[in-house]
Amino acid sequence: MLAERVELLEKGKESRVAVVGETKRKRKSSAVKKSKRKYKLLEEEKAKKSPEGEANAPNGGQEEL
Repeated sequence: MLAERVELLEKGKESRVAVVGETKRKRKSSAVKKSKRKYKLLEEEKAKKSPEGEANAPNGGQEEL
């Protein structure tokens, strides 16, 4: 742990800890974007199937959890 901190101070963005952290951040960001696209597409398909809208749906259009 101490060696990682020293390396981070010496190498900055080129240290192993920084590179691994950046990779994890990019993967998480990509996963969030993919998830948003997926659920946006599902909502659009759901809206196409029921053109009346959510007003006529049971529970005021809210899903039960």
